[in-house]
Amino acid sequence: MNKLFLQRAIIAVTIIGILAIVLLLVRHKKPESVAVPLTTKRSDATIGVYTDNVANKQSIRVPAVSTPTPVSVAAPAGCSLVLSIAKKTASSGTGSYTVTVSNAGKTTCANASLSLYYDPAEQFASATPAATSDGYYWVFGGLAYKQSKIISLSTTIQSSSAAPLQGCLSADNGSDACTTAGNSSAPAAMVASSASVVLPAVTDTTKIPISSGHEAGVWEWNDVSGMSSANMQNIVKAASANGFNVIYLTIDRYLDLAYETDSTQRAKDIASYSANLESFIALAHQYGIAVDAEAGWRDWGESAQRQKAVDIMSYVSSFNNTHPAGFRGMQYDIESYLLPQYSDNQATVLQNYVGLVDILQKQAAKENLPLTMVLPHFYDRLQQWTPEITYGGATNYAYNILLSILGRKAGNRMIIMSYRNTAEGDDGAIALAQTEIQDAAAAGNGTKIIVAQETGDVTPAYVTFSNTSRQALFTQVAALNSAFGDQSSYGGIAIDYLDPFLKLK
Repeated sequence: MNKLFLQRAIIAVTIIGILAIVLLLVRHKKPESVAVPLTTKRSDATIGVYTDNVANKQSIRVPAVSTPTPVSVAAPAGCSLVLSIAKKTASSGTGSYTVTVSNAGKTTCANASLSLYYDPAEQFASATPAATSDGYYWVFGGLAYKQSKIISLSTTIQSSSAAPLQGCLSADNGSDACTTAGNSSAPAAMVASSASVVLPAVTDTTKIPISSGHEAGVWEWNDVSGMSSANMQNIVKAASANGFNVIYLTIDRYLDLAYETDSTQRAKDIASYSANLESFIALAHQYGIAVDAEAGWRDWGESAQRQKAVDIMSYVSSFNNTHPAGFRGMQYDIESYLLPQYSDNQATVLQNYVGLVDILQKQAAKENLPLTMVLPHFYDRLQQWTPEITYGGATNYAYNILLSILGRKAGNRMIIMSYRNTAEGDDGAIALAQTEIQDAAAAGNGTKIIVAQETGDVTPAYVTFSNTSRQALFTQVAALNSAFGDQSSYGGIAIDYLDPFLKLK
């Protein structure tokens, strides 16, 4: 009897597998040509050039690629479904996927649903969020313009020869988007082409374009202790005249003073330094500009250097409690990927960095300070330039773990160094920041993502607006605002940095 039951079970499984394949071929024909995704995984993930940026204290890591060709990415008017299935590193016998569905069209996709198709040698194990039906079917309902849904999927793989996972995204008013693991479907409007770039028209170059409620921040790398009253006036007036509403002011100098060995001199120097800070902040407030304290160095994530990050936040908290004009929050620019040991120990370096951010978030929450972290564009799940890491019992990409940590308290931010002087294209500023914006919106924890642009004299030329014009910069900023402006997670724009920005004509 057991033998007969086994034979019938084998026949049933075979029939189900055949029916699934037939259903895929008949109901969801694979497009003859699949459009390239807006952001693609680069083949030079571990190759880059390092250029010193003395004013910015650190170095900018940029991919060793040629200048990207601008493309047209005008959003389609109707529902335009996009589906990607990213297969993550998995242990033997298991599969792990991130499935992302979104709408790139300006019309809400009605009754959007996803169907996944497994090879008979691969079986569904679990998913977050749970499937609507039997691990292969999800119903999302309406999918608004630029809205994304993310599914974390686990499977059991019985054979290494199993065919790739396949999926199709459907809606009542849109064409199906079908793809296989490791690929992405994208609307025709996002296909790279040599067509003219469609960008918002910018005629006013007096103030940086930014919409109400969004941040227009700028870094100021000059040490406040060396500023005269006239210097402060020039800096703040220039920032205000150009439309900036936040200044990121470096306060690294504090640590030099705090570690002076002569206690009497130390107290005197810190008091003088604090007085200068208060003068600068009070002046900025007169012009309606908030000021964030900025600090950091590439090795602060390492255990031997973490106390510096903790000490400088303690100083900012104490400063705010004892001065009428205080900082809005605390910002850290800690570029751990520039450490010499990073290339051979990426996971360890990233775990150390995430560990520091965890410490700082808890301290900032206790001291009621909004926390901002400055990040490169390649810590995310889509580009996969970095490995997944395990922290606090969770395994994910560094960006997503950081998003979870900062999301514990509303008001925190991340600034993404999306340094390109072209907003459009698969290597443009929009593409480099898109995943961060989408994942933050999907998380819904209130963390804002600010997109940074470079104006300093650095190389290669395509990462900076130096030697271009205000018109060029403002046009690209307007394109970023247009692409992300209606996303709940979009916080605005940051410019590195004030001095070279003012030189743009």
